Amino acid sequence: MPFPNATVVCADAEEWLGGLDGSDGSDGSDGLDAESAGTAGEDAGGGASGRAGGADGSGTPRPEGFWLDPARRVVSSSGSSRVFDPEAFSPPLSFVEQLAETGAPVGVKLGPALPHGSVPAGCEAQWVSVDGSLTEAVLWFNALARPGVRRSALVLDGGDEGPAELSSAADFGDSPAVPVAGTEGLTGFLYEPDPAVIRAGLVADLIDREFSGAGGRLLDEHIAYFCTDEALDSRFATGYRVLDVMPYKVKGLRHWVRENGVTRLDIKKRGVDVTPEELRRLLMSGQGKAGKSGKGGKSGKGAGHHATLVLTRIGEERVAVEVEPVPR
Repeated sequence: MPFPNATVVCADAEEWLGGLDGSDGSDGSDGLDAESAGTAGEDAGGGASGRAGGADGSGTPRPEGFWLDPARRVVSSSGSSRVFDPEAFSPPLSFVEQLAETGAPVGVKLGPALPHGSVPAGCEAQWVSVDGSLTEAVLWFNALARPGVRRSALVLDGGDEGPAELSSAADFGDSPAVPVAGTEGLTGFLYEPDPAVIRAGLVADLIDREFSGAGGRLLDEHIAYFCTDEALDSRFATGYRVLDVMPYKVKGLRHWVRENGVTRLDIKKRGVDVTPEELRRLLMSGQGKAGKSGKGGKSGKGAGHHATLVLTRIGEERVAVEVEPVPR
């Protein structure tokens, strides 16, 4: 058992918090003080002997720290639905802050869409991705918050090197200034940051630390894609070689698909209101027959062409970029 001294308590959070020190909160207190939180336990040897019994004489151990995983769905007669307001969680984020105010070590797992404005001051906010998919946000308080880390991106990609992490001591919106080049900068290599990096607001930090020497520049200050003059390997971004840049117009893209004998098309997008699956069906309509008739596109072969398009917005301009992945 990985945590032999852990105790699991299933109860209504507010009632449990109020009863932790024998108070139901009716006296105006918040039901928990720093002493009853038991942040470390006086017995350095740990174990059950390192905890005091409950104030009500029940012997229930007072926790040395807290880990919370609030429910983020509500159930109604029509089924369940996800909620995004942190105060609608069960328990709400304000309850987590109340625990943290006691000085106890506190960690809480939340949805990755947690708004930056909802992150309490004084905690560490960490976004986690697994194999390129954003999975969760975690807030760490007090002893669990690392000194000098306000926000971080933890990337778990199964690589032999283990987890990779990018962090910053600066608050949200205080990233370093990096060049913003517009459409003129859409050359060389295009990079898409890991979603944990994007949600942690660390795109500019990544460019500044790993890509500044290769001419790293944003294309639009509100879009996470960035370009470089040379290819660099990074655990925090996926790179593509820029092959062609076109206006994002369906008629023109259908012509491009036919002329290049595209028989398989991957579409990525950011900052453009389009459903990739629907656009792919529209662009590829009739391409099965074109591929069989021998149009080989750029390769000049009848086998067809596997292409990747990146759709994005740069200022008021929408563009389609043909790219090919950079081998890692």
